[in-house]
Amino acid sequence: MATTVIYTNSYNEIITEQQLSSLKDYNKVYKLNGVIKKIESYYNGQFDGAEYFKDDNETLNDIFTLVGTNSLLITEIELIGNYKIVNSFSYNEGVNTHIEKHLLLNNKIICIHEQQTGGQLYCEKYLFDSDGSEIGEEIFSFRYNADGSLKNVSGIGYPFSNDNQRLNADEIPLYLPNLLIENPYYVNATFLP
Repeated sequence: MATTVIYTNSYNEIITEQQLSSLKDYNKVYKLNGVIKKIESYYNGQFDGAEYFKDDNETLNDIFTLVGTNSLLITEIELIGNYKIVNSFSYNEGVNTHIEKHLLLNNKIICIHEQQTGGQLYCEKYLFDSDGSEIGEEIFSFRYNADGSLKNVSGIGYPFSNDNQRLNADEIPLYLPNLLIENPYYVNATFLP
C-alpha cells in the first residue's frame, strides 16, 4: 500500500513544500493508494486538529492509537442506493463532542443533521430545482425545531424578498400550497427519504 503526502493551502489548493515555509495556515494530506486517509490542519503554524477517514474494518481504539485523541474528526462514508451519507464524529481527548451527518444526492447536500453530544438536534434540508436528469440550483432551504417539526423555509423568487426571506411553517400553505404535498420529505427532520 503506497502512502503519499501532499500539502494544501487554506483554499485546498495543492502547494509545494517550498511554498509551505511562507504559509501559516495549511493542511498536510495523507493518501493511501490515491485515496485521502488523513488530513492534519495547521493554523498559525501549529497543529490544529486532524480528520481521519475510517474504513469499516477499523475500530476507534485503532484510530486513537494511530492518530491520537485530541482535536480529532473521524469521517465515515456510507452508500445507500443513490444516496451518500457522510458521518463525522468530533473527539476531544477521546470524548465524542459533536456528531454531524450529511445526506448527499448527486454530490449535493440535501440534509444536514448536527448534534452536540447529549444536546439537541439541528437540522437543515435543501431542495434543488431538477429537470429529472440532474439536480440543479438550490431553490429552498428548510430549518427544523429541536423536536423535528418544520420551523421555516427560505428560498428564491416569490414569495421571498430582501424584506421577507423566510416563511414560518404555518405560512407555507398560504404562499406555496403544494410545496410540502409534492415534497413530503421536507415536512419533518427525518434524515433519510
